[in-house]
Amino acid sequence: MITKYKQQANQSFVYMTVCFVIGLVCVATACLSNPPIFLSVTLAIVTVLAFSFAVVFYFRGCSFWAEAKGYTSVVFLAAIFGLVGVAILLALLPDESNPARLAEEESYTGPRCVDCNSRIAPGMRICPKCGWTQPAQDLGKPITA
Repeated sequence: MITKYKQQANQSFVYMTVCFVIGLVCVATACLSNPPIFLSVTLAIVTVLAFSFAVVFYFRGCSFWAEAKGYTSVVFLAAIFGLVGVAILLALLPDESNPARLAEEESYTGPRCVDCNSRIAPGMRICPKCGWTQPAQDLGKPITA
């Protein structure tokens, strides 16, 4: 029974390797073509599917490997999917960037902290954000306490 699990684990790892190589070939084809064909729908679908199947076969192989070693595969898979689930949730979180705020931040011409580059009021000697002591000169004028 254990050798059956080992065989299935090895088979899954072989399938994983094949899928990963197919994905790498797709990426290399997209990058090395002249001009690069990053927007080819067929190539994108094949690449995503190849890497997805590689991940599935990896988890399948790990499950059979754990079963062959006598571990409870359900606990093993729960731990793996828990770690992967956190990564997936972080990837799916909405983008918090605000283009209008970033453009306004870049156009600011007033004084900034020499350490963290955040805005500071003219005449400030210590940055309220990072606590860094600012230079004694601000735009050529001495800072008054």
